Parts: sequence; C-alpha cells; structure tokens
Amino acid sequence: MWRAIGLDEPVASPQLDPSSSVEGKGNQDGRQREWSCGRLKFRTDFDSGNLGDVIPCTKEGEYDLWVRPDCSGQACETKHRTWFYFGVSGQSANEVVSFNVVNMNKQAKLYSFDMRPVYFTPGSTEQWLPTSDPVRHQAVNSGFKISFSHRFESARETFFAFCIPFSCTDNERLMATVQKHAEQRDDLYFCREILGYSKHGRPIDLLTITSKGGMLDSAEAPLSYPCVDRGDAARAFDPKKKIFVVTSRVHPGETPATHVFNGFLGFLLQRDDERAIKLREKFVFKLIPIVNPDGVSFGHYRSDSQGQNLNRFYDDPKPDLYPETFAVKSLIMYYFGKGSLEVCIDLHAHANRMGSFAYCNHLGSQQQIDTIMYTKLVAMNCPYFDFRSCSFSERNMSIKDKNGESKEGSNRVALYRSTNLVHIYTIETNYSCASLTTAVTDATDGTKTLSPGYKVQSRKKFTVDSFGQIGKALLVGMLDVREWNPYSRLKSSEFKNMQILRNWASSYINASVLSKKFKSLSALSPKKSSVAAAATDKPLPKPRRSSISAARGDGGGENKKERRKSIFDQNKELIRAMSLENRERRRSIALQNEAEKDKRAVGGDKSVSDKLNVQRLELDGVETNENIKAVRWF
Repeated sequence: MWRAIGLDEPVASPQLDPSSSVEGKGNQDGRQREWSCGRLKFRTDFDSGNLGDVIPCTKEGEYDLWVRPDCSGQACETKHRTWFYFGVSGQSANEVVSFNVVNMNKQAKLYSFDMRPVYFTPGSTEQWLPTSDPVRHQAVNSGFKISFSHRFESARETFFAFCIPFSCTDNERLMATVQKHAEQRDDLYFCREILGYSKHGRPIDLLTITSKGGMLDSAEAPLSYPCVDRGDAARAFDPKKKIFVVTSRVHPGETPATHVFNGFLGFLLQRDDERAIKLREKFVFKLIPIVNPDGVSFGHYRSDSQGQNLNRFYDDPKPDLYPETFAVKSLIMYYFGKGSLEVCIDLHAHANRMGSFAYCNHLGSQQQIDTIMYTKLVAMNCPYFDFRSCSFSERNMSIKDKNGESKEGSNRVALYRSTNLVHIYTIETNYSCASLTTAVTDATDGTKTLSPGYKVQSRKKFTVDSFGQIGKALLVGMLDVREWNPYSRLKSSEFKNMQILRNWASSYINASVLSKKFKSLSALSPKKSSVAAAATDKPLPKPRRSSISAARGDGGGENKKERRKSIFDQNKELIRAMSLENRERRRSIALQNEAEKDKRAVGGDKSVSDKLNVQRLELDGVETNENIKAVRWF
C-alpha cells in the first residue's frame, strides 16, 4: 500500500524518546531501565519500553521477567500489567534463550488463540515477526505467567514486545515522511498541526487530508481548537464537504489500532486509486494518530500519566486534568457546530474476541439500519472484519468495565449523546487473529479489477498488512454507503444493490427485536416450561412422575399448548416475514449457482467457487438464523 506511493512500509524501530528525560515531561530517569545478567544485557531505555525487573533462573539460559504496571511507584499506580517491550544483547548466534513473564494480567483467552510475542533484529529482519514456538501460559497465584523461547539468528541486539509496537518516535518519523511526500503533490491538500498538548506537554498531532475542491481563502477560526501556538492552521472548507474524524491510541498498549490507522492513512494517500480520489473529493479527513502520547511514551498498557483511562472522560473532560480528551472533543464539537460533521471512528484493540468488529450505538430503527449497512459493507470489503461480532446493543452503551467505569464516558457514547451523530463507531481488532475470515469478491467495475477477492480461511493470523486492510475497508465501506464507489463489491454479492441490503438490515433489526421479545416472554413464566427451554436453548431436566400425573390431572398440557399458540398468534407476521426472507435469499443464491453451472462443462465435482458461495451464504445467514432460533419450537 505504501510502496504504491513511493514510501517504505512503516516499521517500528526502538529509539530513545528525547522528551522522556526533559523536565516536566514525565522524567523516566528514576526507574531502572537496564539489567546485566551474566553475558546478557536487557534494556528498556527507549520510547514505549517496559520491564520492571529481570532475574536469571537456576536453569541456564532461562530468565524471569516482571512487567512494570502503569504509573509504577506513584500514588496512582494501576493494576495494568500486560505491555512489555525490551531489548536483549550479548547472546551468541543460534543460542536459545527462554523467557518467563511472571506477573502479567490474565490473558488466557488471548494466548489460547496462539498469540505470540514478536521480535525484531535491526539490520537482520525487515519486519516484526512472531516467535517461532507457541507460548506456554498458566495462572499463578493471583496473576498470570507466560513462557516462550527464542533462537537468536545472530549476535545482534534483538527486541521483544507483547505485540507489534509503534511508539511516539515511530509515529513522528512516519508523520514527517508523509508530510514531506504530501508537500510534493498538487492533487491533495495536506496540513499537519498540533491539536493540543498532553498532561506532560507532548504534542498531539492532527492531520488534515482532502482534495483542494471547496477550499476557502481563510484558515480555520483561531478558537476552533483548545490549544495555542499550534503553527499553521488548516485551511477552512465549504461546510458542504463533510468532516470524517479518526482517532487512535487512547489506550497506549493497543498497538493494532495504530496499524489499522496507518492502513487507513496509506490508502487515503493513494495517487491513482479512483476510490481514494473520490474519498478526498467528498470528505475532509481529520486524523489523530495518538491521543495519549504520555501513556505511549511511558510504555503503559491502558492508562495516561495519571493512571486514568482517558476513554471514560469524554462526557465532561476537564482541560486541566484531561487535556487530551478535551482537545479531541473540542475539535469534534467545533465541526458539529458548523454542521459539517459526518463520521467519527475511534480505533482500539481487543483481547477476548477474535477478528475485527464494531461497537455501534443503539439507535432508532431508521438510523440503526444505516449503521448495520455500514458495518456489513465494511465486512464485504475486508476478510478480517466480522459483522457477526458487531454490537448494536443499548446495554453496551452503559455497561461498566472491570474497574467499575461506565462506557457512558467513552468516545463513542459521550460524543453521540452530545451530537446525535449516526456514524460514530468504536472499531476493535484482536491482537492476534481472526477466527474465520469472510469471503470477499473482486472489486471491479466489470472491465478492470482494482482489488482481488479473498477466500474463506479459519484462524488467520494478523500481520501489519492485514491490520492495514481493515483500515482501508473502513474507507471503502463509507464509499459504498454513499453509493460513490466505482468498484463496489456490492454488485457481485448476494444483495446486488443498496435497496436489497437495506431491506435485509431492516429484517435483521426485526429478528433481533423478536428474539428479545421471546426471551422476555419466557422469563415471565414462574416455572421453567418447555417454551422457555426452547427459547433459551437449555435442556430441561426430566420431570418426576408425580409432576406428570399432576399435569395430566389439572390440564397443564392443554394450558401450555394454549400459551404457545397465543404467543405464535401475536408474532406470526414477524415470524413469517423472517422465514420468507431467509428462504428467498437462499433460493436466489441457489439460482445463481445453477446459472454458473450451466455456463461450465457438465461433470466432475462441485467447483470451489460453488462451495465458497454456499459457505458464504451459510455464514451470512447466521445473523438471522441465530436470532430466530428462539422460535424453532413452533
């Protein structure tokens, strides 16, 4: 993606953050950052580095490592102990060394997905790679321990991390490269400015990317952002050209968010791709690569420099306490006030659920159709994005996290309640892999193919490239929603056009409502009936003989039948509509497959494409089937 515009792929390279030793910027000199263990030397004296201690084991070539928690040694120290990032030197070529990270937070589910630490040897490997052997993990006392081994390819210093890193200095290097590249082009408008400053004075970058169409002679108003001395302000654009905001890394250890962001940025800068050109014509992109630069620089996993989860203060961010979230919200509210705000996306990483997916707000039916259509179209453009894992629930707008903090203060929910914006999403991406990739068709206009399709695969491991493909799909999906995509995959899908997709989204909502209705009806019964058991898919214990006799004596069986018939009568139209919808979709794809067969020579086994079509149908049908399983007992 980056090489198409003449730039190298972004690769994290451990470097000292100059600001880490500057007075007032979170001086890290007071903590130990180097350890000598015989021949081997360990160090974390670079941007985003993190270890608490290193102790050699009695077994030669094995070392116990401790993760330093966020805000270690301060009154605001947290219990977050997941992110590690360290360098090892002094080893011999082909030497095998074993590492035990002994005090991590529990991440059993993540490592059950075959999550592995990554390593990078400057001058030897071009990219960060997963360690070759699987990780051994176990719960110990009140914590969690992982063990992994590595055979060093050379005597050069090698770096290890929890997942593929990307520090503030890595981001600064990339932003400088992008700025230099953009300034040499006359087909786009690019501006890099400082949105605000973190609690310890680190700059928060803001990129503006668009075409030059609709550009006004004036710059943005001086009070549009909460910061001062931000350099050249971005030019203002016609309010009819809508604003698309993307934020990333409010949680510093969630580095997949940055790799998704970089893929988003790389595709947006494409010179010859008609989709990227159309996006720049239609939107003004406001991109914030790192919301929490203090936390990233300090090597934190989830917190800022004060031990706070910044993604819980968007409802009322205090500029003196949370300048980062205050800056982001001020930017968004400014464009909302101008009437030009259209899309807000906040990028995150997820440890428990595989694949990439969206948390969406719970909206009215017509608005909810729009969010369902967007997430479905993203999935149709990316094999790693799983629509089935997307959440549209009201509960997910107010549920409390493990620390008792409500999601009502998150970027997605707080900004929605301030703006009523429809297209506002949290995009979550697993650190390790996708459980089952989605079949994706070619992106073509009938004569020219711009992006090839993708076959269904199971347990696909994520790479920097696959993270980037998710970022690209977030853009292409919005083009499809607006029907601006000249290479839309929608035409070659089972939906064919936007109206059919809209009807499907409406059925999806109806099925979800019906599922909830049956669950609530089942809960009304004081005793567990066969109806309730079927609705919740839980087997019933066998009744005692005395219960059966009593039921026969008082006509209990007839009452159950009457209750079931009553529920069916009340909801039969919805049930019938859902059944017909499912049947028509299956019939439509079956007819397509038959037509394709007629064009080919008769004989032989079923072709791979037919199998994939059927598999895709079965996978896409899961949403409706899962939601109506509560009524199968009819």
